[in-house]
Amino acid sequence: MSIAFDHLSGEETDLVAVHDAARPAVSAHDLEAVVEAAAISGAAILGRRVSDTIKRLSGGTVIETVDRSDLFRAETPQVFERRLLSRVQDLAIRRGLQPTDESSLVELLGEPPVTAVEALHPNPKITRPGDLRRVEALLGAPSYDRSSR
Repeated sequence: MSIAFDHLSGEETDLVAVHDAARPAVSAHDLEAVVEAAAISGAAILGRRVSDTIKRLSGGTVIETVDRSDLFRAETPQVFERRLLSRVQDLAIRRGLQPTDESSLVELLGEPPVTAVEALHPNPKITRPGDLRRVEALLGAPSYDRSSR
């Protein structure tokens, strides 16, 4: 978590959105939807249902096709009550955990349940050089609704 989080107080902020710079194309609509869900439940993540066929591997060999009906690909932002995020940050430090996202820490607590909010607009993650070109094309496309960012 960032140093900025350490400077928040309960008087200033009830909800905190955790967002990474690797997803710069989040739409205003999707951001509002995940914030609204977190305001109700205390914890919400933005993401997408998995549509690809997923295979489990062992040593480079397919051993199983995974049922995708209940799989959800987590994105950012992820929004949490500030006090909850503080608790899970302390938990991660005490246990020496290195989670891939804040939601996985909240899941360890068991409550509140994390609400999954399905993203409506593309927001690809930039992890490889080709990804940057793809996001640039998306943001520059005439059909991309800039008012929804």
